[in-house]
Amino acid sequence: MACRQHLLKNSLAVLVALVVFPVNTRPPAFADISSRTVQRDYRVRGRDAPALVNYMHRRPFAGDNGPAMANIRPRYDLRILTKPGTRRRGDAAACHIHRLTLSIRFTMTLPHAVHERQFDNHTRRAWQGFKRFARRHEEVHRRIYLSCAQRFLHEAGRMSSPHRCSRLRRDVQRLLRESDRACNRQHDAFDRRDFPRVKHMSLFRLARQGAPARSGRRSTVTRAAARVPVTSATGRTWFGNTLIRRGRDR
Repeated sequence: MACRQHLLKNSLAVLVALVVFPVNTRPPAFADISSRTVQRDYRVRGRDAPALVNYMHRRPFAGDNGPAMANIRPRYDLRILTKPGTRRRGDAAACHIHRLTLSIRFTMTLPHAVHERQFDNHTRRAWQGFKRFARRHEEVHRRIYLSCAQRFLHEAGRMSSPHRCSRLRRDVQRLLRESDRACNRQHDAFDRRDFPRVKHMSLFRLARQGAPARSGRRSTVTRAAARVPVTSATGRTWFGNTLIRRGRDR
């Protein structure tokens, strides 16, 4: 929904440690991956559905790729250990991957209603349903990131080069870029499948209808809040602005 977390973007924090071990035999390559998730709040103000949706439209979360209502950002720390090959034993490669270690720190930003205690029952149920949807959506994106990272490590761990280890490092970086493009396609495909559900969610139905305020009168509904949510060709926009983004960690 958001990230997008792209592998190897300019603002992506990737640390590559290159270590050469003078060993004459080739042990199998090992690849490790670890991750942790930090949650942050996107604070939304409003006491009924029209006010909440209008606030998210007027003051969205500042995602890396545009306005957002939820977001997930991965930060990568990749360490590569290499060792030279031994031509005396018929090894055609001058450099092998010895070990790969990838640590991923996810920052997940989810909507948080500042005035939730003041909601009526209809608004509270609608808001909680929207929050559950946003969390589930971002969790799927997190799993996609991890799946792509595991696939990358599996492929990179088998790599070798007939040239110097610096050349192998560039080959691994090129594989990261290719993995990035493939992973983005998976994210986009998931968004296209998931976003059609949005227009049927209670929160946005109430916003379009103009839910009664606590005084019994109907709340003022702005044109932005009353619009029917739509998706773009890539399936990532609601109300003409991106609602849920994936993005790079700054």
